[in-house]
Amino acid sequence: MFYKKYLKKLQKHTDVDNVYIFESGFWLILNKVFAIFFGILISVAFARLATKEVYGTYQFFLSVLGLLAIFALPGLNVALSQSVAKGYNYSFVHSFKTKLRWSFIGSGLLLLFSLYLKFYRDSDIWSYFIFGAIAFPLLQIAELINEYYIGKKNFKKMFFYNIFITVFSTVLIVFALYFKLNLLIIILIYLFSFSVLPLIYYFKVKSRIKDKRKDPDLIKYGKNLTLIKAMKLFLENIDKILVTYFLGFAAGAVYSVALSIPGGLRSILNLANPMIMPKATMANEEVMFKKLKSKMIWLFILPLLIIGLFWFLNPYIMNWFFSHKYDDAIFFSQLMLFSLLFTLFDAVVSTIILAKKMRKELYISNWLHFAVRLLTLIVLIPLFGIVGAIISRIVSLLFLCIYYVIIVSNYRRLKN
Repeated sequence: MFYKKYLKKLQKHTDVDNVYIFESGFWLILNKVFAIFFGILISVAFARLATKEVYGTYQFFLSVLGLLAIFALPGLNVALSQSVAKGYNYSFVHSFKTKLRWSFIGSGLLLLFSLYLKFYRDSDIWSYFIFGAIAFPLLQIAELINEYYIGKKNFKKMFFYNIFITVFSTVLIVFALYFKLNLLIIILIYLFSFSVLPLIYYFKVKSRIKDKRKDPDLIKYGKNLTLIKAMKLFLENIDKILVTYFLGFAAGAVYSVALSIPGGLRSILNLANPMIMPKATMANEEVMFKKLKSKMIWLFILPLLIIGLFWFLNPYIMNWFFSHKYDDAIFFSQLMLFSLLFTLFDAVVSTIILAKKMRKELYISNWLHFAVRLLTLIVLIPLFGIVGAIISRIVSLLFLCIYYVIIVSNYRRLKN
């Protein structure tokens, strides 16, 4: 291709593989752009076509499912991409069978939670979690397929897989909202889209895997990573659950809307993760940290520019997308933008640490982030509501990045 010649010339100045970043980044960025677009489309549809209570209930349901995914060996997802990158394609099948067995724990907990809601809280949403329990084991397949394609560096196929499921689910959910169908119907559409459709795709991918070699480290390493991934899943969902618990479903909807724009920007910045992972797995560890130390400041400058731009654009975007019904979410959304300052640096350093299997640093960083976030959430949400949840996110990321700066700046001394 004509662009390769120019990118290779530019590589002398940037000291990175520009061809790889451009080719992989194109499909990854396209994948994220479409995911953000359809995610915002669903949020807009809920905001304009449903009450705050309905949207808050829907988000609460998804957050509970996301939280209980910690029982389905989430660390196996990352271990799979690394295993496939090393040539163990059958790890895809091996991972699926293992996660399927473990995920029945989550199904059992969802059934118990539904009974709790019915008999102790007299809540009419208990039936949602019955269906969630049935679909839960199959919901774990979708991410496995993504990680398989990341390991294969086939970001184009990953894009078309995601776009098919996302378009299918989004169109049906918007249709259901427009015709004022029951929330249970919407939840069933979601569960079908992200369980049955990935299952069909799983068998399609499996049929093409001829090499039956097993990675001897796959399950062990996946289990080691599960505690770390479980902490991340916990933190990704617990704030929404706590906001809903303390403030109600309507407040949960406002919080979800406030997260939409910063969340979309965070997803774009986190593209660094899948782009770096295959390269980081094979690269020299000392060389990577040396390069990172010399370019570290740029990982903060880019997010800072994004924060400045969207601080001014945010009120107009929020009103245009979500209507004046959610004017109370504008300030919260602007405040959440400050968490982006640490996002790119976190994505790059955590990916390198993960790829090089630096277990000590992995555990310390994740425990630090987990402890600070959980403590501040428990203290700040009852005191300050949604503002408390946002401050908790910013403070925990600040502590995490301070630790990462220590690692990068003192890598050689820490290694010795």
